[in-house]
Amino acid sequence: MNKFKKNMSMRSISDYMTNKEYPTKAETKAKHMECYDYFMSCKNSEMLKAYKEIHGLSGLEMRDMHHYYKHGRHDYDYDGDAKDNGFRQMVQKMNKFTDYDRRRSLQYVADLLGQIRTYRKQVKKRSRLDQDFIEKPDVIKKWATVSLKTCQEWWRENHDRTSVSLGIQGMSDLAIDRYGSYNEKKSVINDKKDFTCVDNVYTVQNSGDKDSWNKRNGLLIPPLWYLQVYRHGLSSVVYKSRPCMVIRAKPMPIQRLKSQGIDVYKADIIKAHHGLIDVIKDLYLVSYQNKAYEKHPEGKQHIEDSDRTFAPQQFDTMGECFTACNENLRIAENTISGRLVSGITNSLAI
Repeated sequence: MNKFKKNMSMRSISDYMTNKEYPTKAETKAKHMECYDYFMSCKNSEMLKAYKEIHGLSGLEMRDMHHYYKHGRHDYDYDGDAKDNGFRQMVQKMNKFTDYDRRRSLQYVADLLGQIRTYRKQVKKRSRLDQDFIEKPDVIKKWATVSLKTCQEWWRENHDRTSVSLGIQGMSDLAIDRYGSYNEKKSVINDKKDFTCVDNVYTVQNSGDKDSWNKRNGLLIPPLWYLQVYRHGLSSVVYKSRPCMVIRAKPMPIQRLKSQGIDVYKADIIKAHHGLIDVIKDLYLVSYQNKAYEKHPEGKQHIEDSDRTFAPQQFDTMGECFTACNENLRIAENTISGRLVSGITNSLAI
């Protein structure tokens, strides 16, 4: 399209947007918006060139104009040399003798510059000008972000009255505070208070007693918690009549139970009681899978937004399991057997 840039007219662009269609409505709208932004950016650039010639501005004055409308219109916002602020000085002199409405007559220049900056910012995404594109992608961090989001949803669904700040073990820049906001600056774990770090895989901290109104909890989860636990339906287990979060599960196959379709794990769980969380380690977790994890049939994993957010949890089919846990394997077996009977009875409406 570059070679036709000078010949582009509003009519040709409007006709193109009207007649050109793509496979989906969303794709059509996105392509047409790109076309419109490109057209406006090209025309705005031409208008700025004409503006420079009409007003008799030099290159230094045009540079000062760009800084003036981008960073601020006050003296204390400018840190350049006096010889480089010609445009700023001219505008300030004229403003002394004009009213607000007349000053607005130059505002359209700021709109032109703003549109060009916005277009360039959008168009460089996922190109060689984009730092995120150039840098080698961090696969662990990508899945850690998904783990953090799904863990947040788990606590909202199962313990919405328990305030927990969440983070990723070994990644201080990934954190969600107890109000659900992303906070990279504030640490999830307070080093000055007691906390439990298990094998450098996850960390648990609670402060305050059960009678305190200000209960604070911090939890650092493994980066691959979504891949190893959540998507297979192992994230939840009822222990002592309370829903608990399975934070780690190590397979411990027992052939006698495997032949019955029951998997066994050595697991650590996070319990919540009176608004405080705690960890229980080395339990036997038994599970019976009634729905296996499946990827999206078309392999869809990204949300169609400006950042193309990676969110497989919104498209894939999560696994579902009947689970039970206990310090004693025999008790866990009996519990899972009872829950399986209950699940079959409920599904058959007996």
